[in-house]
Amino acid sequence: MNERILVLFALLIMFIYPASAGFGVSSEYHKANPLYIAAGETEITIIKIYNTLSDSPSKVEVSVIEGEEIARILNPQVIYEISAGEYRDIELQISIPKEGTDVKNVGLLFRAVPDGSGEGNVQFSPNFINSFEVITGSLPGIEPKPEKSGEGIFLSIFYSLLVLMILVMALIIIVYVRNRKQYEGGSNV
Repeated sequence: MNERILVLFALLIMFIYPASAGFGVSSEYHKANPLYIAAGETEITIIKIYNTLSDSPSKVEVSVIEGEEIARILNPQVIYEISAGEYRDIELQISIPKEGTDVKNVGLLFRAVPDGSGEGNVQFSPNFINSFEVITGSLPGIEPKPEKSGEGIFLSIFYSLLVLMILVMALIIIVYVRNRKQYEGGSNV
């Protein structure tokens, strides 16, 4: 019985370790948040590759697999090496021609490159595909999210702090009234 548990535990460790020894990808744009851009314009977006879980450097190959006609990686490298606990920025340029299409998909493949230290063993290498829609202009019924101006952000912070101050003052008054009632009630005994 103990041997079975030991074997199951070893198998569990074998399958969990490769998942935690990889890398992560973070992007501003994804399926739920498409990029809105006008025809004839160019935008550069940053995609981050993280290596926060691994104790050793990760090697990652990045390539555009969909939308090559509008997307390209700026300063591409064959392999990006990310040290343990670090991240790398990948600049992706999206250029829409003046006669741009309404919707186009862009897809990036992030492929882990094995380091070759596990020769003869099965190596698990995580791969990620990050894809998002690029919407040219505005489509019927879909409006791009307006960016908050500096004034809008300031007002949001101001009102949040005002509400917080009112709540703190109300709490202080409640505590003061309760303590005063207890003090007055205790002196009559």
